[in-house]
Amino acid sequence: KLSRFPMLRDFLLRELKEKIEMMDVEAKKKVSHFIQKELTPYTQDHYLHKNLSKKRVEPVFRNLDIALDLSDPDKTFTTSQLKTILHAVRDQNQKQSIDEHMVEDMQNILDAYGKVSLKRFIDGIPMECWEVWKRFPNEARQTMIESSEKPALLRCMATDSDLERRRDDLTLQVKELTAGMTVLESLWTL
Repeated sequence: KLSRFPMLRDFLLRELKEKIEMMDVEAKKKVSHFIQKELTPYTQDHYLHKNLSKKRVEPVFRNLDIALDLSDPDKTFTTSQLKTILHAVRDQNQKQSIDEHMVEDMQNILDAYGKVSLKRFIDGIPMECWEVWKRFPNEARQTMIESSEKPALLRCMATDSDLERRRDDLTLQVKELTAGMTVLESLWTL
């Protein structure tokens, strides 16, 4: 129990705190590097393309759902009715200007990439931190071993002069009492 050795306990806690602070700096650097990498959008993740394709066709399908009014499962359409509805949806889509299409496409790209990027952050940041902190038990043990060679540790283990004096006084008292007991025992046997 280190509570009996407060100077030693404080020394070891200081050493561990120093190690933790060094590892914390390292973890922050790794996270910062990860974030810097993510500032340049790039991915080969199929999830981006899947989301982008979905976003690009959503408006068309939404307009088709409205135009077809599929709330009645018994409703049927002739081929010419379907052709008319499809042309109407296409024409509605073509009414948008090139700028509106570009804005919509850019928004879709940003939304899709945002989903991929968020997934990478959710996975990447904890993994970067774990790479550093999983070493803590071994590094803490190594810090304790290295600390055993430091002169400061020896000072922590050195006895206090008041305690030494008290121990010497008690040792002297024990010797005197032992001598007194020996004298009393010798008188008793007489």
